[in-house]
Amino acid sequence: MTALPGPEDLVGPYDPEAVAVFGGGGHAKQCIDLLQMTTGHRAAAVVDDTLPVGSSVHGVEVVGGVDALAALRVRGVRLAVNAVGGIFHPGARESVFATLVEAGFAFPVLVHPTAWVEPSAALAAGSQVFAQSYIGSAARIGAGALVNVGVIVNHDCVVGDMVKLSPGAMLAGEVAVGESALVGMGATVNVRLRIGARARVGNGATVVADVPDDGVVRAGARWPARPE
Repeated sequence: MTALPGPEDLVGPYDPEAVAVFGGGGHAKQCIDLLQMTTGHRAAAVVDDTLPVGSSVHGVEVVGGVDALAALRVRGVRLAVNAVGGIFHPGARESVFATLVEAGFAFPVLVHPTAWVEPSAALAAGSQVFAQSYIGSAARIGAGALVNVGVIVNHDCVVGDMVKLSPGAMLAGEVAVGESALVGMGATVNVRLRIGARARVGNGATVVADVPDDGVVRAGARWPARPE
């Protein structure tokens, strides 16, 4: 996918602290908490087509659905956070990012204050790194990637755009994860392996060989399976 725009790509006046939160579910609550703990940002509004206008999520007002995005821009809100987890709906996060880009929003990088990102690592626009996670030396985190709670991304890993690393996932050094792939909770991936684009690695799986594009590793399984 084309790299997402970041705040440095915005032209014209805007409020650099105000952030629209797109989504009103569990991941949205995480994102609102993350914004509250991130210096220089605040959750200005929640955008969700399924929630009543005027209701709130974690104390942040719901201003409407997609149709509310234009009015937010008029108010000077030019930054957005994709707060749709999309674990059970592959492609959902990509669709949200496309909607927000078309509406003229850019995407800050968000890192929880208890996460550790080595100075030689690089995080692209829209990436989110949650509590107690580690991003190792020379690692690369792609645009819109989600690094959930307690994830380890060791040195020289390349995590593609829109990848979802679930809580407790562990990538050894020099692992490459293709775009839009999912690595489940507590899964481990051995050194110098590749997880293909759009692949899904189940919770608790152990990966000791490359996973092809669109491949599926079952929860709790070893990949590849030992011969009988």
